[in-house]
Amino acid sequence: MLSVTENNEQLKIKILSKKEKINKVIKQCNDFLAKRGISDFVVIEKILKELIENAIIHGNKGEEKKKVTIGLKFVEDNKYKIEVQNQGSGFDHKLLEFNDGVQSGLSLVKSLSEELSFTPKGTKVNVIVTLNKSEEKNKIEKEKIEEESIKEKNIEEEIMQETNEFENFEENGVVVIVPKGDIVSAKANELRLLLTEEIKNGKKLFKFDFSNVEDIDSPALSLFIILPKMLKVETEENRPEIINSTQKITNLFNYTNLNKFYNISGKRG
Repeated sequence: MLSVTENNEQLKIKILSKKEKINKVIKQCNDFLAKRGISDFVVIEKILKELIENAIIHGNKGEEKKKVTIGLKFVEDNKYKIEVQNQGSGFDHKLLEFNDGVQSGLSLVKSLSEELSFTPKGTKVNVIVTLNKSEEKNKIEKEKIEEESIKEKNIEEEIMQETNEFENFEENGVVVIVPKGDIVSAKANELRLLLTEEIKNGKKLFKFDFSNVEDIDSPALSLFIILPKMLKVETEENRPEIINSTQKITNLFNYTNLNKFYNISGKRG
């Protein structure tokens, strides 16, 4: 008996407690990993062999009718989770010292993995392991990431060119941003991109001239809530400055406690 279920993220295999089934399980796991670009199977083969033999011999006590369930799951990046469960009575895994007998096999598994743990009853062992991808697979993924990054940058540039709702320039080391009208959700993304780019370029001092602004809606206001955190504002000297604000907007900043993170001056009626 060898029962296999598989999808893009995980592989599950059930076998009877027969040692001759181990190589078939390993082959199924290698095939699953190969589809994900993994080329080095040495680590996975050693871990699976030790865990399945342990489940058959020590867990199920060699009783062939008892089953062993093997799971292989993708976690993230090159990390995978291996699960091996037996139908035995379990054992007190807290007493393990990783020295002789069964423990020597688990010592090998522990040395090859990032994490080794058991369920409370001790009938299931979980292992987290990092596996190497082939150079070709790494190259393809790197090219894909670079391509997506270029696309994202082009989209951002297009947005900036199409909207251009904010004038910005530098004055005595301070980035001055002058909105051309009310700051609403439709313009929030342009402002976000502008602020992110300036901060990425090392700018820490900002001034907003609200001469043309009568209103700020909630989505746009959230940017002004986030900005002090992005700038790590700690003193009054490095707070962003707002000038030529209406009383309505000044009140809005007061009600939301943003006045604690912005220097507001030069109010207009």
